[in-house]
Amino acid sequence: MYDNRMNDIQILIAKDAETDVSSIQEILASEGYIYDAATEFEEIHKKIQEHHYSIIFYLPPPPGRQPRGVWAFLKEYSLHVPVLFCAPADYTVQDYYLWLEAGMERYLSLPVTKAQLLSIIHAVVTEKNSASCDENEAEKIKLRLSCGRQITEITPVRLGRLISSAFDNCAHHQQVLKKTYKKTHIIEEMSLSTGSVSHRTRERIKHEEELMAAIENKEFEMFYQPIVLLGEGRISGFEALVRWRNPQKGYISPTKFIPLAEETGLILPIGLLAVEMTATQLVEWNEGVRKDQPITASVNLSTVQFINPHLADHIQEIVEEKKLNAEYLRFEITESALMTDMENANIMLLKLKSHKHKLYMDDFGTGYSSLSYLRHFPVDVLKIDQSFVKWMGVDEESDTIVKTIIELAHNLRMEVVAEGIETEEHLALLREMNCDYGQGYLFSKPVDAQSATALLRENPVW
Repeated sequence: MYDNRMNDIQILIAKDAETDVSSIQEILASEGYIYDAATEFEEIHKKIQEHHYSIIFYLPPPPGRQPRGVWAFLKEYSLHVPVLFCAPADYTVQDYYLWLEAGMERYLSLPVTKAQLLSIIHAVVTEKNSASCDENEAEKIKLRLSCGRQITEITPVRLGRLISSAFDNCAHHQQVLKKTYKKTHIIEEMSLSTGSVSHRTRERIKHEEELMAAIENKEFEMFYQPIVLLGEGRISGFEALVRWRNPQKGYISPTKFIPLAEETGLILPIGLLAVEMTATQLVEWNEGVRKDQPITASVNLSTVQFINPHLADHIQEIVEEKKLNAEYLRFEITESALMTDMENANIMLLKLKSHKHKLYMDDFGTGYSSLSYLRHFPVDVLKIDQSFVKWMGVDEESDTIVKTIIELAHNLRMEVVAEGIETEEHLALLREMNCDYGQGYLFSKPVDAQSATALLRENPVW
C-alpha cells in the first residue's frame, strides 16, 4: 500500500460528461485520498483556482461527442499539474489517436482495478516530486508530465508509445480491440473485482515490451520478393515484406509477431516504418539502378491499419519527404480485411487512390469469394492466391479457377498477379492464360534489400 496520507495528495476528477465515477471514488476514499469531482466547466475552473491539486483525472465525452471546453482549459493547466486521460471502455484505437493529436499523451483506460489505479497515482506523483527535487532535471521531467502541449509531429515511435500505454492498464484491451476490428459486441459489463478482470501473462507483457523496443531500436527491415512481368520475363517490381531481426534471437517469424502487433495496435507504427523503409529503397532503385524502367513495390496493409483515419495522409507525408513518385509505391489489402468494414475500407482506398497509389486485392478467392463485392472496391490488381496456383497442371479445377479469375479481372479492366509460381509448368500455363504478372520461388524467395538490388542489376529473364 502506498503512503498517500504523508504526501498530502489532492486529486480532482474533472468530467466532460455525466460519467459514473463511483468506482474510482470508492477506491480513492478507501485509501484515504483527498479528492473532488466536478462536471461543469465553471465548477472545474473554480476548484482549480481554490486548490493545489497533485493530479487530475480527466474523463472525456463518449465516442462521437464533442468536448465541452473542459479539455481546452486543462490542456494549458497540464503544464503545471499532470492530467490523466481516463478513456471509456468503448474507446477505439482511432479515438485514442484523435486525442493524441489534441495533445493528450498520458492515459488510464477504464475499467481499472484498485492496484492499477494506486500504481499510476504513485508513479505520477513520484515523477512530479523528482522534478521538484532535482532542478537540473526539472525541465525534462516537466515535459514528460506535460500532457497538454500541442503535438506537431506524430512519429511511428510516438504512436507506438501511445498504443502501448493506452492499453497497458486496460484489463480487457484485447476485447476492446476485437470489438473495434470485428465489429461485434463482445464487451460485457465488468466490475472492478479481481475475479472479473483478465490479466495479461508475464510472458505476454514481455513480448509486448520486446516489440515496443524493436520499434524504438529500428530492428525491422524489409525483404523483397520479385514480381515478374510474364510477357517479358523481367522483374517489374517487388512485394515488400517486413521482417524483425532481434539482436539476441535472430529473425522472428512474422506469424509470431504480426498477430501480436495487430492485437496491441503496434502494427500502426510498424506499418509506417515499413512504408518509410520501402519508399527509401524505391528512391534508391529508381534513381541509381533502373532509371530506364521504373521499379515498383507493394506494401501490405492490415485490417487494423484501416482504423487509423490519417493513414493515407501519413503515407503522403512519407512520399513527399522522400521525393518519391507515388505511382511506384503500391498497397496490398486482403479480401477479408476489406470486408470487415466495407464503408471505411472504401473511404481509405479512395484516399490512397487519390494520392496515385495502385491498390492490390491480395489472396483473392480465399475470403468471401463473392464476385458481387468486387465492384464495390476501387482496386487495380487482383492477386491469385498460391493455393490455386500450386495445383495447376495437377488439378483441372484449379486451372479453371485461375483462368476464370484472370478473365474476370481483365473484363473489369484490372491486372492480375499469380502468387506461388514454383515450376516451369506453372509459368507456361499462366502465360497461356495471359496472366499479367507472376510471383513465386521459381523466380526468387523474399530476399533482403542488398540481394534484391543485386538481382535487379543482374536483370535476369525467365
